[in-house]
Amino acid sequence: MAILSTSGGCPYNCIFCFSSWKKVRFRNPSKVIEELKLLKEEYGVNYVNFSDDNFTINKKMFFNCAIF
Repeated sequence: MAILSTSGGCPYNCIFCFSSWKKVRFRNPSKVIEELKLLKEEYGVNYVNFSDDNFTINKKMFFNCAIF
């Protein structure tokens, strides 16, 4: 298992959330896919836990990682 982050921050202002960042920053999708390939091919990782605050907020990134 590996833990991977594709973004940081959250655009929402939920009172219960510990993430106080307002600006969301996304990693380059091609770099994320490259890292996923490396984890699978070089280290035999078959399971990835995405640690993003809002992984599904970037639908393009979500679908690219899901089909990988």
